[in-house]
Amino acid sequence: MPRVACSNVVILSLLVTLEVVSLHACAKKKAASLQADPKYVAASQSLERLKADAQKLQATTAAIHKRLEQVEATADNLPGLAAFRSNLFATEEVLGGVGGTVEYLARELAAAFASGDGQQIEKVTATIASSADEMKKFERSVIDLSHELIPFERTVSQFRALAAAGVFFTRVLPTGFEVRAANDGIEQRLLAIVTDRDVRKKAARASWLAFDRVWFADDGAGLDVGPSSEQLENVAAILKAYPTVKLEIAGYDDAAARAASGLAPARAAALKNQFVSLGVAEPRLKAAGNGRPQPRCPAKDAEECRKTQPRIAARVAAL
Repeated sequence: MPRVACSNVVILSLLVTLEVVSLHACAKKKAASLQADPKYVAASQSLERLKADAQKLQATTAAIHKRLEQVEATADNLPGLAAFRSNLFATEEVLGGVGGTVEYLARELAAAFASGDGQQIEKVTATIASSADEMKKFERSVIDLSHELIPFERTVSQFRALAAAGVFFTRVLPTGFEVRAANDGIEQRLLAIVTDRDVRKKAARASWLAFDRVWFADDGAGLDVGPSSEQLENVAAILKAYPTVKLEIAGYDDAAARAASGLAPARAAALKNQFVSLGVAEPRLKAAGNGRPQPRCPAKDAEECRKTQPRIAARVAAL
């Protein structure tokens, strides 16, 4: 009896071994048959290209990111830059997930061909084809991002050149906010009155400071926030850094403005509301009910002069 039991164990072990060998052989046969299937090979190659294209685009977006960092090092609040930054991050996020998608599709592809399910094979290969088409669209998006960054780079380059020539000034406020603006603009003049006692003594209480980079949409009463945002944020930051300062705001008023009823006070109100939205306490701001007289233009170049006329101004009402 013991010999019979031992023989049974030996026979069972041989059967198990043969089964394992048979499974390995079957797996190798299936793998070999997949590699010989032209449709499977073509789909696999498409996946490899998809992965390679994604890696190439990731390298391109990384280079764009470095260029963006150089722009932000000089001016991180240029109009439109926040939207550009958001689009770049979204593109990077999608590209970062391509590797996982490729691995998933590779598994689905192998399983579909191994099962011989024709519908599943068509479904997976169609998904791979559509993914390849989407990658081509992303390639166009990345190229567009590279081109869209150029105007920001030009602006920063001009800013650096002007700063080197002494046309621009920078000032770090007590809050840590750094003001970057043109020499003799409202930011510099307002800071001089607020921080320099000698300048404050010389400055007449009635001195109006013109906003030189604030614009109104279609020359009406609504702020054109995009091109005006930098100066508005600078002045708001100055007011928040010096909380005892109060401003009176008035729109300039010429014959055309008087004909358009209430344009000057409407502009003043629009600017006041914008400062409130930027965090300046409303009691510190007063919108004048009447407009300021528009500076007189010489007759010989009146047309050119009017193009550069200030639209709105402010004066320090209290320190």
